[in-house]
Amino acid sequence: MSGNLITIGKSGASAARAALELTGQNIANAGNATYARRTLGQSEVVATGGIGLSASSALSGVRADGVQRTQSLFLQNEVRRTNSDVSRADAELRGLKNAESAIEQAGIYPAIVNFEAALSQLVSDPLDGALRANALESANTLTQTFAIATEGMGVAADELRFDVEAGVTEFNTLSAELARTNIGLARSQEGSANKAALLDQRDALLTRMSGLANLSTEFDSVGRVAVRAGGAGGQTIVSGAQAASISVAFDGAGNTEFSVGGTPLVLGSGSLAGQAQGLRHIADLSDKLDGLAAQLIERGNTAQAAGITPAGTQGQPLFSGTNPAISGLR
Repeated sequence: MSGNLITIGKSGASAARAALELTGQNIANAGNATYARRTLGQSEVVATGGIGLSASSALSGVRADGVQRTQSLFLQNEVRRTNSDVSRADAELRGLKNAESAIEQAGIYPAIVNFEAALSQLVSDPLDGALRANALESANTLTQTFAIATEGMGVAADELRFDVEAGVTEFNTLSAELARTNIGLARSQEGSANKAALLDQRDALLTRMSGLANLSTEFDSVGRVAVRAGGAGGQTIVSGAQAASISVAFDGAGNTEFSVGGTPLVLGSGSLAGQAQGLRHIADLSDKLDGLAAQLIERGNTAQAAGITPAGTQGQPLFSGTNPAISGLR
């Protein structure tokens, strides 16, 4: 009897020790966003026996059933969805701010105002040499601001394209790592500390991937995940131990085209989608800048053609070039 009591006490002490160790891990990882809180599954150890037709049972201690993770699939899906949306908005906003800075730093608006002021002064005395020189200098400054703005917009677009290519490379690396994690999950023992660590790694990889592209996920009984990029109707990226790669191509019109194995991929959120939208916005702004330059060229040269030079000949074009920017003065 005493031996049985010692066994019961030993099992209880062992279970309490294991639970305390898990509590220590939980406290140590309280600030770790990729760590899911652990609990220790416990159950009673029941010994049964009997003589003849009379059966009896006796409690014989406690058994540790394994490490259990506290998680909510719904909340995890919401975290990934929100992460994708926020990442898209942030990436798009950065692209727009860079384009806005390129235009503001070029000083197009002040240059146009100064050019108009110089022309207004020239109207009072068209033959005054100082006023003519001032108007020409203002026009020359204006052409330079358009060139600077065009160059700045090009730099902003190049930066976004670089970010897209880097994001695609990172996404493909994470996909391959997730496929390897699936292999580990299939081989690990249920309820083990290694299994819990692999599940944490799986969720961390999914969170990072969701920051790059919107995902659709499906989990099997052992914790492996199948991933589609672009939502439920998107392309399969990870399935078991297999991982596909995303490719990206850019055209001359500001469009970004993603694909998986040659099949087009449409991303609705994630930083890659935001950067692609940023490139589209920059292309649209560049077109508007081109239109403004073309309008200025047309009006300036038309006004020149309607006038005459001091020698009595017809006025020559003031600006050369068409668009994307004014080339300069003739």
